[in-house]
Amino acid sequence: MDLRAAVIHVRRGWDDYRGEQEPVARAAKRRVPIIAPLLGLLRAQQKRTGRRGSRLVFRPLQEPPFKRETMRRRALRDWRDARRTRTITLHEARRTAASLMIAAGANAKALSVVIGHESITITFDRYGDLMPGGESEVGRLLGECIKGGS
Repeated sequence: MDLRAAVIHVRRGWDDYRGEQEPVARAAKRRVPIIAPLLGLLRAQQKRTGRRGSRLVFRPLQEPPFKRETMRRRALRDWRDARRTRTITLHEARRTAASLMIAAGANAKALSVVIGHESITITFDRYGDLMPGGESEVGRLLGECIKGGS
């Protein structure tokens, strides 16, 4: 994490069995912007832990960074502690983040890069239904263009 630049550099992946590894897809190495509300929380966490650079911010240094089951269990605990009756999975959290970026007006290519898709085609296939301007919008815009040009 580079909190001064407000960006997370994704450089490696993690597998529960093989540990740290190079990402399979070239696009998996990416820069993810940190939004302002999260930036404040991350700065506070970094201050509490005293960790800088590549040292892990959220885990003891002697433990692996991620274990899928541990992350799931902690997420469920946090949902419960927040008194939420509806919980979402990490996959749903990713789709929610993409949905919010689309609603905020992010362009499809930028979204594709941030999400880490190898191709913008994957982004359109997964999230195209959430993007503005469906088929009826295309027809309306084309009609206006032709009407205006005659």
